[in-house]
Amino acid sequence: MSIKKNKRTVNKKLIMAMAAYNELNLKTMGLKCDPPVSRACMSMLVGGKNFSRRLIIQVSDILHVPDAILFPYTETESCNDQ
Repeated sequence: MSIKKNKRTVNKKLIMAMAAYNELNLKTMGLKCDPPVSRACMSMLVGGKNFSRRLIIQVSDILHVPDAILFPYTETESCNDQ
């Protein structure tokens, strides 16, 4: 029996395009967060290594794009006991 799970992914190209459109980079986006975060932390978020719900919401607000578009959920199959 397989159970479907949702996993967050990152729409990196859209995030970087929207940041460029708003004349932002990872460092300036991180400084706009509350509390401010480093460029390295933002890089991990955009790289898919850190899915902090707080940061996802804040980046979505900064870029004026819903979080479900920037960080969409995708279904993955997980094998469990049969």
